[in-house]
Amino acid sequence: MRMQYNRIKSVLEEKEISQKKLSDLMGVSVVTINSWCNQKSQPSIRTLFDISKILKTTPDKLINNKIG
Repeated sequence: MRMQYNRIKSVLEEKEISQKKLSDLMGVSVVTINSWCNQKSQPSIRTLFDISKILKTTPDKLINNKIG
């Protein structure tokens, strides 16, 4: 099982926002969003703040604090 470092996918689902919509709002490819959602890569801290503003949440809600 892959470790979940971020909760971007979960928050997108909770807010009923598609990966495509987030990619359009951020000006990045849907492939980038998908790789974050599937834990293949992680966004920078700055990007987490940007995502949190777009999703009207806080950066800590985007980070899995239950690691380990």
